[in-house]
Amino acid sequence: GDVQCGGAPRGPTLSLPRLLGHGGGGACCRGGPAAGRLPEGASPSDTFSDTFSDATSPAGCSRCGGLGRCLCCLTAKGTGQATPTTHTGSVTPEGDALPASQDARGLFERSPQCVPAIGGIVDLQRGHSEHLLPPEVVLYEPAPGEVVKPSGVRSIFLNTPLTAEESLALGRLRRLLAQRGVLRADEEELPRYMATHALRMLQSSKFDADRAVEMMEIAMRERVRRVPIAEEEVLDDLHRGFVYWHGRDRQCRPCLVLRMERLGDLVRETERVVRLIMFSLEYALRYAMVPGRVENWVIIVDLGNVCRSISAWHLRNLICAASALSTVLDKVHCGRLGWVKIVNMPSFLAGAVNGLIPHDKRDKTSCLKCPEQVA
Repeated sequence: GDVQCGGAPRGPTLSLPRLLGHGGGGACCRGGPAAGRLPEGASPSDTFSDTFSDATSPAGCSRCGGLGRCLCCLTAKGTGQATPTTHTGSVTPEGDALPASQDARGLFERSPQCVPAIGGIVDLQRGHSEHLLPPEVVLYEPAPGEVVKPSGVRSIFLNTPLTAEESLALGRLRRLLAQRGVLRADEEELPRYMATHALRMLQSSKFDADRAVEMMEIAMRERVRRVPIAEEEVLDDLHRGFVYWHGRDRQCRPCLVLRMERLGDLVRETERVVRLIMFSLEYALRYAMVPGRVENWVIIVDLGNVCRSISAWHLRNLICAASALSTVLDKVHCGRLGWVKIVNMPSFLAGAVNGLIPHDKRDKTSCLKCPEQVA
């Protein structure tokens, strides 16, 4: 059958940087991806990196003493896998990506149609944690029910065969885009900024091509115009500790934590909040996911002490910021949510919070009385 391909073998080349001091220290052992391959005939046009060259890791690694415990040694066990060469960094003969490796700003200075679907963050200056992309994540094998749920809802989209219905839906979307002049012909490549997300958009739109096109326009308006986002632009806001990644669930999905009490005066600046969240999400998509294995995230929203840090006069601003975040999570990065758990919610906010939860996401959202229930 057809394959929805992310343009890269399973496994990103870099692990998630150490933001806000969470996670371990030190640079990670940056090897090539796990031994997954591009499906036959698939094009690497939407890869995170420009080129792929055949290379393998050394038989013995100085970082783990040749015990085979680091990512470099684990990925060397595969044969014929590709080692990415990134835009501003390079790859050593041993296959390790250099610390400067990151997306180049020039990728985002093209026409909006050519903006990469994944990435959006540039000028990274700080190191990468070795803990947020461990070998067990890179080599994680999702169960069949985790790829496509018994209800028929797909969770894993890349490097996996598509059903006949999904292929037909993508064909209808291409024809509609050709009719509207977005594509010159229905055989032309989809716009790069949404090509790898097309099936997610269709599924989120109940396979209504017109609604999927509307989601494309939202992605153009809310994401493409904002990227790239440089680390330095959001670093001070990251240090607040309002948003950070912390651990993974049993399906290896990274966990985004929102500590609302640390939002502070940012509550009055919705655009800054949106850029901060978007930087964090783009960062996880670029460095913490494994196409075909781990493609989604989970979220914990902690509302503890929110009334002490945010004045009642600013509750309207808080709701506006929450609404903007809902748009980013539900429309721009649709189909990525595993679950949301809300903890320490004041009773007087229950109505407003419930009103912000999209109807089709309510089965994934729960309010817990005790934070310990998250585990």
